[in-house]
Amino acid sequence: MQLHCFGDSNIWGDEQPNCTIGINSQPSKTTFPYYLAKKLGIETVYNHAVSGGSLQLVADSLLFNFLPKNHSHDDIVIVYLPNCSKYSFVTNDRKEYNSVEDIIRYRLRSCVYDNELKKDTVEWMMKHLWHEQALYYNVIKHIITIDTFLKDYNNVFYFWNTRHHFSSFRKGQDGLDSELNFRNAWFPTDDLAEPCIGNSVFDKDIIDHDNPAFERIKNRTVDWDILSVFDSISDQLSVHKYKQKHHAPQVHEHYVDTFLYEHIKEKLNVD
Repeated sequence: MQLHCFGDSNIWGDEQPNCTIGINSQPSKTTFPYYLAKKLGIETVYNHAVSGGSLQLVADSLLFNFLPKNHSHDDIVIVYLPNCSKYSFVTNDRKEYNSVEDIIRYRLRSCVYDNELKKDTVEWMMKHLWHEQALYYNVIKHIITIDTFLKDYNNVFYFWNTRHHFSSFRKGQDGLDSELNFRNAWFPTDDLAEPCIGNSVFDKDIIDHDNPAFERIKNRTVDWDILSVFDSISDQLSVHKYKQKHHAPQVHEHYVDTFLYEHIKEKLNVD
């Protein structure tokens, strides 16, 4: 049995010791999938996560990098659902874009949201291109796509980012705010940084309805709010988060030791 994990920087291990980002990058190997594998006696972990990864990227990686390799359907598949959608563009003159796998891993390097995107353009986008519930439906669309790709696999476990529910759409669901926060010196402005979007936007029925397509997703979900759990563990252990808000290895390890290992062990389905 092997373990495969998908997600963003929270799975890759950004800011943790030994983690590198870029060409020939290496994960930290101290995020919770690794601690889980060790507890289960699994020697091989394939980390398909990408720093800055999005929902589309997880789906792309599953479709192009994972499914064609015909791994055992009894392998463990950990899917962390990033908090956003991102649309990026690549050019064909980048030497590292010489395979599908390279395009998936490195395409965020050419993100459309860069320092050349001017304030007036962004403000127009904010004013005219938002529909909060539509952003949430976009999340559901991607998780159903991901789950469809994995329908024949026996040991699939989902971990949701905090902002997928409880409404903080503009701060997370399409990633624009967070991208600009890191890339543009003028951001945030008062009118963009604190949008007034309340819980009334949250369509609770989309989680709780009895649609058969979503029933399997609910059954495979381990944690609907994993980053909040990590925040609580950090407080409990008196461990500070890193500068970019990633969690320390001991937080990931504690999560596995006190909850995840026993939960997964009970759920494992192996022929």
